[in-house]
Amino acid sequence: MVEQDPVDLANLYKPASLRYYTGICRGDNYSVPLTTEECAAVLKAYDYGLWGLQEEEIVLVNSVISKLKDRIHP
Repeated sequence: MVEQDPVDLANLYKPASLRYYTGICRGDNYSVPLTTEECAAVLKAYDYGLWGLQEEEIVLVNSVISKLKDRIHP
């Protein structure tokens, strides 16, 4: 019986490089409608960084990122 190495998930799901994403994007102006709470979460993230956010605020910032992603690359 041949023993196999365990799957190294860190290498299996290694993030793509930024160069990969620049290859599928083009610069442009993008706008999305934001709620008051999403705007506040973005401002707080700017002031304190993503590590300064609480869980519910991270959800709001992720919502903004999701909206922008859908405009950039539907």
